[in-house]
Amino acid sequence: MTSSFHSKSLSSSSSCLYSAGADLGLLTFDLDDTLFPVGPVVMDANQGMAKEIHLILGIDDNDNDKMESTIAGVVQGMRDARAKATATKQPLSYSEQRKQGIRQQMELMVPASSPPMDQATVDRVFDAWLTERNHAAERRIFPGALEALETIVTNYPNACIAAVTNGRGNPLDMTKTLRPYFRFCISGEDDAVFPNRKPHAGIYEASLDAYYSKHQSSDETDATWIHVGDCLANDVGGSAKCGAKTIWYDAGGEENNENSAAARAKSGAKPVWSTAPPAEMKKRAALAEEGRKLVSARVTSLLELPDAISDILSATTTTTTTTTTTTT
Repeated sequence: MTSSFHSKSLSSSSSCLYSAGADLGLLTFDLDDTLFPVGPVVMDANQGMAKEIHLILGIDDNDNDKMESTIAGVVQGMRDARAKATATKQPLSYSEQRKQGIRQQMELMVPASSPPMDQATVDRVFDAWLTERNHAAERRIFPGALEALETIVTNYPNACIAAVTNGRGNPLDMTKTLRPYFRFCISGEDDAVFPNRKPHAGIYEASLDAYYSKHQSSDETDATWIHVGDCLANDVGGSAKCGAKTIWYDAGGEENNENSAAARAKSGAKPVWSTAPPAEMKKRAALAEEGRKLVSARVTSLLELPDAISDILSATTTTTTTTTTTTT
């Protein structure tokens, strides 16, 4: 049977509209700063990247100053790549930014007479970074995340849980923690999605297409889609405009967490791992304020998620019943 939330053909960033039913059909999660802290995870991944570069170039990876210099060089290369892409108005994925940063830094670390760094070497370093990113995410997963997921799959065994992320983290590669709970992952880096990353409707449309084509429960009649994320702009605003019920993960409360996406949006502060230019940060702040108005539920601990989901579904049931009674 068909779920009650259905998509129209996507022709613009605001055409993705859905209606909600009484049961949980699809539960999507942001990853970075929702299930694990992206700052420390990326720093760990950068260490793994620098070690691989030093291994290839025969440099002592026990020299912390050299490690930090290598990481700083790659990050600068990423900023240079982004600046060039912005100037030429060419979309550039985060993965390609990093690869260009790796190439630029490695070529600076070898004699000027050396040939250009070959793509296979760049890809090897990038893969080392990506592998460590997923391993670090498992080591640093937020308290309560696995307990909450276990409760959710127990309470809603037919629901499909998936990830919608702009980054390269993937729960299907986190075999010791998240993989048992997740059916699929859609990334803004995917060829079928880029450059329509969050908050663009395109990434959410791709997620719903994946759900309908492969993961929708056959006995599903009325279903609600709920999206969980820390970013008011990308997660709350982006998914709500596509018809999702939203749970804003406000880790510890924004007034107590200066590193939260909401707090950064208010202050205009940019995390050290970000390459976003000031104009983009300003735009995100405005979108965050819009998203604040679209929050269905707010949690400050992941252990609160099961209750928040229950409350949303109860409210949806009440609304559906009232509407039915009114129109009958």
